[in-house]
Amino acid sequence: ERAVAAGAVDLVIDAIRMHPASAEVQEHGAAALRLLADATEDSFACAARADVVVALLEGMRLSPAVVRVQAFAVAVLCLILCDAETAECAEAFVSHSGLSLVVEALRSHHSSAMLQENGYAMLRHIIQQHPINRESFVGLRGVELVLDAMHVHKSLVRVQVYGSAILHDVARESEGLRGKIGVLGGIELVARALRAYIDEVSMQECGLAALQALTFYCTENIEAAASAASIELVIAAMRAHEAAE
Repeated sequence: ERAVAAGAVDLVIDAIRMHPASAEVQEHGAAALRLLADATEDSFACAARADVVVALLEGMRLSPAVVRVQAFAVAVLCLILCDAETAECAEAFVSHSGLSLVVEALRSHHSSAMLQENGYAMLRHIIQQHPINRESFVGLRGVELVLDAMHVHKSLVRVQVYGSAILHDVARESEGLRGKIGVLGGIELVARALRAYIDEVSMQECGLAALQALTFYCTENIEAAASAASIELVIAAMRAHEAAE
């Protein structure tokens, strides 16, 4: 809190903005900003600005191969975009190619758990905000990306939770995408996550919602869900979480 009071947030932001091509500045600057922005309400307000979003994205664009630059920038973007009360930050993210930059980072750096977890959490938030964001995500082969991440990162519960939530959002609005997700093994991936994380309320909520959306008027997916023992999973979830709505 003393660092925040001394103006550390503005100093770090200035460094990130002034040195976009320096991977070292971007990495350590974003790491520091992540801690500072989460310290107090005032420090978050200082960081949650459209120009900060743009600066972080520029750092990602100039250092695509540096995993820690990508991971810390996405972590800060997730904090800002998921908690900011104004629309300016989200608009800056979308208008400065944030979707494609984050999708490419997720695709290129499977080794970073921090990047994967924060990336899918943030994408879910952005996709929910406007249909055009969802369409852009699908156009970037985002559905395939989510399914691949759920397959690779079985041990990362947040990837499973937000991956299932994204599949729900996409499938709910498109009959064609429901079928595509089913063909690509989405039903089985969601069912496996539900089985693996029976005690996680958020996983059960998002996973069951995904199965509901995927099976809506889709015979092939209904059959796939039956084969994956989805009815048993629903019953198990209801028994494990009687107090959850």
